Amino acid sequence: MAMTTTKLQQVVVLSTLLAAAALAPLTVHGAVDINLGVPCPKQCGREANNTVCGDNHCCSGDGFCGLGGNYCGSGCQSGACFTNNRCSETSPCPNNQCCSVYGYCGFGQDYCGSGCRNGPCRDDHSCEGGKLCPSNLCCRGKDKKCGLGGNYCSINGDQGCLSGACYDQRCSSAKPCSNGYCCSVHGYCGVGRAYCGGDGSLTLLNGLVCVLS
Repeated sequence: MAMTTTKLQQVVVLSTLLAAAALAPLTVHGAVDINLGVPCPKQCGREANNTVCGDNHCCSGDGFCGLGGNYCGSGCQSGACFTNNRCSETSPCPNNQCCSVYGYCGFGQDYCGSGCRNGPCRDDHSCEGGKLCPSNLCCRGKDKKCGLGGNYCSINGDQGCLSGACYDQRCSSAKPCSNGYCCSVHGYCGVGRAYCGGDGSLTLLNGLVCVLS
């Protein structure tokens, strides 16, 4: 069947955009030439009706979902952020996390146990025997308990985070990431375009090139 004029025009436009993108300098979540395509719609956070990412993925400062420092580091809005979000009786945590007695968001006994201010306030997940924690929770080496927050996700040898959304977990071809996460070109574990594909700045959305801006 012959290709319609409209379909042919779409193919030509897309091919032209991809060719231009291949020649242009690109940056991760940085400013790029808007002529390369349209800006990708925000996935989460302030500019997306405060939507949260699934499975405790982090919402980066610029509104995209993923795991690893590019998403969970500085500016992280919700999810398994490297810096615990603050909370109180009147200001609950995002992602239905627990608010600890000290006013920090997370999961696990340290947050959901005695003194928990709000959230599910229960802890019943273990990672004994090499099991992976559900929903990207971190497995703490010293007691094989699952949780989120600095008390569980910090890297500290065999006693620290063993799997899940660990803070800045390193990797290489000889040392793959846990949980099936991607190992970035810089040797860090994570999930999202910044870790699992190219330089993370260009993607396709509904057949059009869009840029992560």
